[in-house]
Amino acid sequence: MKFKWTSDCNEAFETLKQALITAPILKYPDFEKEFILACDASTQAIGYILSQKDENGQERPIGYGGRNLSSAERNYTVTELELLALVKGISYFHVYLANSKFTVYTDHKALCWLKTIKNNSTRLMRWALQVQEYNFEVCHRSGSKNTHADALSRRKYDLNDQEDGTDDKPIKAENIDPEIIPSIPQGHIFEIHLSQSDTDSKVNALPTINNITNVDTVAKNIGIKQRQCPYFKYIYEYLLEGKLPDNIDKKKNIPYESMQYEMLNEVLYHVFQPRAKQKTKRGEVLLQIAVPQELRNSILIAFHDNSCHLGVIKSYEAIKAKYYWPGMYQQVYNYVTSCKTCQEVKSSPQMRAPLHPMPVVNVFERIHVDILEGLCKSRSGNSVILLVTDSLSHWPECFPLKNQEAKQIADVLYKEIFTRYGCPSYFDE
Repeated sequence: MKFKWTSDCNEAFETLKQALITAPILKYPDFEKEFILACDASTQAIGYILSQKDENGQERPIGYGGRNLSSAERNYTVTELELLALVKGISYFHVYLANSKFTVYTDHKALCWLKTIKNNSTRLMRWALQVQEYNFEVCHRSGSKNTHADALSRRKYDLNDQEDGTDDKPIKAENIDPEIIPSIPQGHIFEIHLSQSDTDSKVNALPTINNITNVDTVAKNIGIKQRQCPYFKYIYEYLLEGKLPDNIDKKKNIPYESMQYEMLNEVLYHVFQPRAKQKTKRGEVLLQIAVPQELRNSILIAFHDNSCHLGVIKSYEAIKAKYYWPGMYQQVYNYVTSCKTCQEVKSSPQMRAPLHPMPVVNVFERIHVDILEGLCKSRSGNSVILLVTDSLSHWPECFPLKNQEAKQIADVLYKEIFTRYGCPSYFDE
């Protein structure tokens, strides 16, 4: 029977493919739920799918991944290929799995003993150690129930992306308000190790977006929004038309405040002159675009969310190089510290408690006591040493003990310390 592939068939096929990578089939991750990673390998490629169960217990995909095998990897054993798919799948979805418990499903039953593997293959041992930092459980799933990952492992991936292990893609300016940035200069980002060879490299395989900090194009109607801004409108009208507000207090302050601003092509700029390293000199003058209130949140999204989620200082410095509004640092600080993605992925700074010296006046007013164990038993049957040190003079005394019983320790302290030096005011263990 002759098979005909018509335009209707092609349209239906493309519609089906698009449905697989959009809602409602594809869903956003919920970090309160456990992740599921399904992986599989063939003699040509590896594939992996990250998913979570919905309210009805059905697995909903979050992301897909896979790549071709290199010529060397095609010589691997079945166990090595399946473990390669598992390791690369975890690495590919590292952002989601780094601090979460998840389950790995594979149709290769030998991987269920991954964490207790004892094999002479250094490759298997190295891969097993590489994923020890993750909290996961490997479960077996028959091939008939693992068809989605199996399909990804049997498809052909773009060979051009596999030759040098990089994926060259143009930067896309997404989620940036066109009122602020109508165009962005063309650039490229690189996805690292799409075809990673068998090396010890631990470069993350997730694509990242370079900093979008070279934005210097502002919408033509920015001046209109500056004129509508409650803070900038009086300065704007004064510099453009020489008009002062009716309010007496503002009428006095606007001429002085406007000295820090400049009007160019009906766009208001803030004049900023940073101090140089030498206090007697000043740095180069910067003209910062005065950002009206309704566009500030879009600036924060462009320079934080779309720029690899920089920290407070780096985000502020990047914005300050081109933009200005009053209270900008505090708003940047509040936005970055309340970012949900940063809180889930980044580790919080550990605050160290300050050291407080312990007041000591007299000898043996404060003593430090400790036990040294794990020693060989002496002829007298002693295997423990009681250490006593004076806090002021650092005078040490050692007493052999047969065990760590409280009665024996108290007896030694009473006879050897308290009766000779008196009872201390402070006793530290």
